[in-house]
Amino acid sequence: MTLSEVLDGARIVSMDNVMGLTLVWKGGRGVHVYDDTGREVWFWNVCGGVKKDADVAEVVESIEDKIVTRDYARPSGVSLY
Repeated sequence: MTLSEVLDGARIVSMDNVMGLTLVWKGGRGVHVYDDTGREVWFWNVCGGVKKDADVAEVVESIEDKIVTRDYARPSGVSLY
């Protein structure tokens, strides 16, 4: 998929211009992170537990925190940078 295709249906899209990443929330609990080709490089859950969906404020706060801290890691623990 292209980046344009993965953005379809997105409710929140933010850019980390330093890392060249696009952070996308389409609803639910998770935020997807894509490179400029549209390849998903990371994912994280904004909220856990029994809550079905994160609310917009939680998502915005979580995304802003990731962009500031650049705390992206692959599941193997290998940093993206």
